[in-house]
Order: sequence, then C-alpha cells, then structure tokens
Amino acid sequence: MEALVSGDTARLEPLFFAPEWAADHPEAVLTFFNSRASAWAKARHFRASRDHDAWSRLGSIESPTLILHGTDDALTPMPNALQLHRHIRRSTLVKVPGGGHGLHLDRPETIPWIRQFIAAKQPSETESGRRREVPPSCAPQEFS
Repeated sequence: MEALVSGDTARLEPLFFAPEWAADHPEAVLTFFNSRASAWAKARHFRASRDHDAWSRLGSIESPTLILHGTDDALTPMPNALQLHRHIRRSTLVKVPGGGHGLHLDRPETIPWIRQFIAAKQPSETESGRRREVPPSCAPQEFS
C-alpha cells in the first residue's frame, strides 16, 4: 500500500487505529509512527512483511497459539487469520469487532485476554489438536 511507505501519519492512522481512539490519543499515535527504527530496519520489516512465506510450516507449530485479529484490519485481511487458525492445530482465534491493525493499542480489552491466555494451563492431551474460535465477549473466561 502506498500509504504504508508514505510516512504520512494522516494516511497511516486509519490503517491502524479507530478514528475516535486516534483523536483521543494523539501522542500515542505519534509515538507509534515515530519509532526510532532506522530506515534500513523499516525497509527490511516491510520487505519481510511482503515477501516472507511460512504457510507450509504452520502445521508444525505445536504450542497453544492465540490469534487476535481485528475484523476491520486493512493491512492483514481476516482471511489471513482464518488460514492461520485452520493450519495451527492448537490455535484460538478471537475476532475483535471493528478492530484494525493496531488493536493492541486502541482495543485495551485485548491486553487482559493476552495475559490470561499466557497464564492459562496447558491443554490436556485430549485437547491438544483442538482449534477454537472464541467470541470476543467470552474471550477471557474461555482460555482455561
């Protein structure tokens, strides 16, 4: 996307954040987009995002995996999250309604979900191959 490499915060902002959150948190938005990464590091990040392909290895992931995905993510469309969920055996998919690419910032309710997922005990052997899709309203209590 042209907006991604533009460096123009006004063009980037809607790709990452809900408009009302961005308006209420201008300093967080500026901090997010004005990272200290070098131009070399940013270029390598964008190249890796564009060119890296590990789809064939997803089936070898054995760890419980939380996939949080915003339903309005313009940078990584929902079908990508569905593919991850389909190919990672012990994955849990939480679709965050209205969430964009920066949902870890503009959707603070996701942070406790991440913490609870990490703290949850390992699934039993009978659950080891189970894939789950958890509604966002249920996400916290569903991880154990």
